[in-house]
Amino acid sequence: MKTFIEDLKKEGINLTEEMIKNFDSFFSLLVEANKTTNLTRLIDEESVYYFHFYDSLMVMKAIDLTKKDIKLLDIGSGPGFPALPLKIVNENMNISIIEATKKKVDFIKSIVNTLKLSNIDVNHMRAEDFTKLDTYDYVTTRAVSTILEQLPYTIPFLKIGGKLIAMKGQRRASYELQEAKTLLKKIGAEVKDEIKYQVLDRNYEIIVIEKIKETPKTYPIRLHKNK
Repeated sequence: MKTFIEDLKKEGINLTEEMIKNFDSFFSLLVEANKTTNLTRLIDEESVYYFHFYDSLMVMKAIDLTKKDIKLLDIGSGPGFPALPLKIVNENMNISIIEATKKKVDFIKSIVNTLKLSNIDVNHMRAEDFTKLDTYDYVTTRAVSTILEQLPYTIPFLKIGGKLIAMKGQRRASYELQEAKTLLKKIGAEVKDEIKYQVLDRNYEIIVIEKIKETPKTYPIRLHKNK
C-alpha cells in the first residue's frame, strides 16, 4: 500500500523493496491462513497494514536502534505481532517469541520459513515456563493483559537496564500505571517513558518500563492463574 509506505517514511522508517515484498507476502499468507484458522478478526488490507504492521513498527520509537546485537522477547505474539514486522525491518535484531496457542505458533513458523527470517526463535509455551531470565534488552507485549498482570512475567527476562515495551490503548494506560505502582517498586522497575502515537484515527500509547535492579527470585509468576 502506497500510503502505508509514505506514512512510515514520515515516522523515519524507510522500507526497502525487499521489505515491501515481505510485507506483501505476509499479508497474503495471513489472509489465506485465516480462511481455515482463526488468527485475527482484522483481515482487510487496510486493517492488516495499519493495525498490525504499522502499529507493530511503532515499537521502534522505544528501541535504541544504534545498539548492536539487540535481543528482544515478544510475549503473547498472537500471529506474530509486533515481532515479525520488527524483524522484517530490522534484519540484525535477535528475536524470541513466546506464544501459548499452537495454531498461531505454527503460522509464525510458516512466515519465518517462507520469508527466510534468521535469528528468530519461536516457543510454544506460557511465559511463566520460559527459563531465559536476565537475558533480553527489550520485552514487548501487545494487548495481552494489564500492566499489573504483565510485570511478574515480563520484567524477570530483562537484563538490568532492559526495558518492557507495553503497547496500550491510550484510555487505559494511566489507570493501569497507577494500579501497578506498588508492584513496580517491589519487582525492581520504574516507568521511563509514555509514547503517544496514532494509527489512522485511533490513539495508542507505548509504556516503557525499565528494570533498574535484580528481580526477586520468586518471579516469574502469573498473578491470575485462571487467565
